[in-house]
Amino acid sequence: MRQTEPNQYVEEWFETNITGNYSFQWCFLTSSQVNWTDIKNYVAILLKKLSDINIDDNCLFEEIKRLNVHLTSDKLKQWKNQHVEIDKKKKWMEIFKRVRGGAF
Repeated sequence: MRQTEPNQYVEEWFETNITGNYSFQWCFLTSSQVNWTDIKNYVAILLKKLSDINIDDNCLFEEIKRLNVHLTSDKLKQWKNQHVEIDKKKKWMEIFKRVRGGAF
């Protein structure tokens, strides 16, 4: 399996998401907590479009818990001070780099 670089993955991921749809609003990481209900709605849309994927709800829930811990650690203030709030891709790049480095 080819390993995709984080910046390429984020670029492709954003291109395939519908940013005007409410179910995708959590992707912008503008709140200190990602709501599990929003994630479940997002997953339902993905499963309709990509029926051959399998999503483990328990693993996904754990990842969202980790993401919420990251978001509540003054991260939103830091991003705002760095003007990252206008570039959603930079937020995800930071998160993916932390995951890849084992710090998440």
